[in-house]
Amino acid sequence: MMHGDRWPVLFELGTSLAGFLRPAELQEIWRSLETQPCAAHLTVVERYWWNLFEAVGNRDLHAMAALSESLLTQTGEPPERREFLLAVALLIQRAGENSKGTRDPWK
Repeated sequence: MMHGDRWPVLFELGTSLAGFLRPAELQEIWRSLETQPCAAHLTVVERYWWNLFEAVGNRDLHAMAALSESLLTQTGEPPERREFLLAVALLIQRAGENSKGTRDPWK
C-alpha cells in the first residue's frame, strides 16, 4: 500500500489524466513525475499502479491486461481501486472483441 499522502495523489492523478490526454502529452507528465523524490521510493505495488496508469495513457492493451490482472490478485485494495481495475479489464475485453469483428455486447 502507499505510504503517507502519495497514494491518494497518485490514484487521483492517474485516473484523471491517463484516459483523457494523448500518449505524447502524458509522456511529458510521467517524465516530470519520475524526477520527483517520491517516485524514487515507490513500493512494488505502487510501481505496478504507476505502470498501469502509464499503460492506460499509452493505450497499451497488453500491459493493461497484465498489470490489472496482477493488481486484482492483491488483497486489501479499497472498492474504488478494485472498481477501476475491473473497468480496465472490461475495456480490454471489449477492445479485444471489437478487434475480432464480433458484435459489440454493449449496444
